[in-house]
Amino acid sequence: MDFRRRYVALALPGGICLALFLGLRADSAAPVPRSVTVAEGTNLGVTVSPDRKRIILDLQTALWLLPASGGTAKRITDSSLEASHPDWSSKGDLVAFQSFHGGTFHIWVMKPDGTGRRQLTDGHGDDREPRFSPDGTRVAFSSDRSLRGSYDIWVVDVASGKLTQWTSGSEDEYDPSWSPDGNEIAYVSGTGALATSIAAMRAGGEPKQQRALATVLMQNATWKAGEFESSWKSPVDKMALSNSVSRTKEREKIGSGQKTEIWLLR
Repeated sequence: MDFRRRYVALALPGGICLALFLGLRADSAAPVPRSVTVAEGTNLGVTVSPDRKRIILDLQTALWLLPASGGTAKRITDSSLEASHPDWSSKGDLVAFQSFHGGTFHIWVMKPDGTGRRQLTDGHGDDREPRFSPDGTRVAFSSDRSLRGSYDIWVVDVASGKLTQWTSGSEDEYDPSWSPDGNEIAYVSGTGALATSIAAMRAGGEPKQQRALATVLMQNATWKAGEFESSWKSPVDKMALSNSVSRTKEREKIGSGQKTEIWLLR
């Protein structure tokens, strides 16, 4: 039986437009474009330019560039890259992101306008969650490329592609965040989505010493296991922990009127 394809156009805020292709029989009526306005997304990754004037976000397997003040969004990657988790360098010249191009997550960089795309990591490892170092010369990421059955923190040099394994714990270590001086990386530590610890480790030296920063007890129903992230604030040794559910539309109400909590460690 002969089938043809039709599409439904989705118009999003900021000028974003998506197309969904549907299979139709050849004798079906002529396709009629329909618009759907979408006001929310789930697990969107967002990064802000150093001058605070532009935003890059991931939505529906692509990265989009738009003014921080609002306006028309410009698509800067195609769907074949399946790009997500963008991170803008402090210099403003490059954006790192994870891509599922080829069937495995790897770390890429590009210019903020989407040109000059370059793959930084390859091989069997599942490389995710890129974070630029403060000086913009390195990218930290989580990966299972050591083949030990867990994720570790790795660092890749942007210019040379040289890889350095930063952590090697028996538990998963992921969601890296650099200290302002670039000498230490904080990360979530634990077993998959049940991770409850925030730790940090400095580069170099043997044996490497992991420094515990916090343990989040799940007895407080405001928190959901594994759904928090770490981000350094200046000065060093000050850190904010926020429930990543606040970045999604799935804001489940746990208790009456409870909201996402922000914790500050000194």
